[in-house]
Amino acid sequence: MMDITPVSQQNMLGDRYNTSSNLNPTSGIGELQSNLRTISRFQQMIKPLGIDGIYGPETEEAVNTFKKIYDLPTYENEEEEQYETWSAIRDVAQEYMNTQTPGNALLPVTSSAQLKKLNRDPQFLCLLSCLMNTISASLFQELPPLKPSNRLDAELLQRINLLGAFYGQSPVSEIDVPTWNIIADAYNAAQRA
Repeated sequence: MMDITPVSQQNMLGDRYNTSSNLNPTSGIGELQSNLRTISRFQQMIKPLGIDGIYGPETEEAVNTFKKIYDLPTYENEEEEQYETWSAIRDVAQEYMNTQTPGNALLPVTSSAQLKKLNRDPQFLCLLSCLMNTISASLFQELPPLKPSNRLDAELLQRINLLGAFYGQSPVSEIDVPTWNIIADAYNAAQRA
């Protein structure tokens, strides 16, 4: 098939195989981060990543943690090791997606600024009370359901802190990143139960 890419763009694209190959460390980093983020929902030792397409310290730490958890071998050839590692990450993430993840799973977040805005959003707070009811039905069956509310009131905060204590977290006065990630993890677990 004939390449119809304009000549001005052909030099930018470079070798088509190389730019889409798993052996190219600059291609698919966003996909790698997405796969690691999926795995982090099930492997608490891997911290949730932001997906920015940059192979920075957080991504490198997550890859190294994955290699330790799954006891991946070391290769003499660096390209082969990268290929095998990235393939294993993809395969494990796909396995989790196929066997563990409900269709409506909540994802961990890494942006505290995003959560600060949501702490004041009435729709989010109403949804949060519904999420806490789902979690409570699984973990704290003796507690009555929360009434949906558009405020972070004492009753909702008490339920959130009860869940946090269950996960070993100190009480909070608003939803922060660790608290949201606990809520997401507990909700996903309740959906799988």
